[in-house]
Amino acid sequence: MRSPRTCLMSGMRKSIMSECCLVGIKALLQKSAKKIAYYTAARMTLSCVSYPSMPFNCWGDERELGYFFPKDKGLKEQDCRSQISRILADKKRDVESSKIEILDQFDQLLEECKPGGRRFEQYLTFFAGKDLLYMMRHDLKKFGFKDSLQASCYTFRDAVIRGIRYSPEDVWTWLPEWQKLRELLESILIILKS
Repeated sequence: MRSPRTCLMSGMRKSIMSECCLVGIKALLQKSAKKIAYYTAARMTLSCVSYPSMPFNCWGDERELGYFFPKDKGLKEQDCRSQISRILADKKRDVESSKIEILDQFDQLLEECKPGGRRFEQYLTFFAGKDLLYMMRHDLKKFGFKDSLQASCYTFRDAVIRGIRYSPEDVWTWLPEWQKLRELLESILIILKS
């Protein structure tokens, strides 16, 4: 059986790719979602606060141009609460909601983003893909995606994009969510044309 990296790099058909790596990648995604649950809830909370300049709903080191992500220790619940408070203190004159209301909203979103929560169960929909991807960076090395000029997670992302681009199949058929989105867009186009 080929490695996940070989499957992606060669742009193989979905059925072969499924056999060799989708189970492993899905497990990595779920592991990643667990690690970033608090951070995701904090980002969602801060996104609900109107503020004109970015980055307002993230913190940490700049990992790619315009993309910030904290070190692993900054993903803990208390660190996320502290960052929400810090960001609100920095922007206090521009924020209309009170800090208590915003932290209450964080608590509510936290329940939804933790394992077992509604948003966690649909993490591919609700969690930021770039955060999931970045959190997978260490585990992706075990799958053959090594750091070179860029981190392993970006090497993986590029391989996925190439695999999609060169696939002989209609890639929108790979995931039920993509099929539903395509059907929805087609129905909207029909309505707009009539």
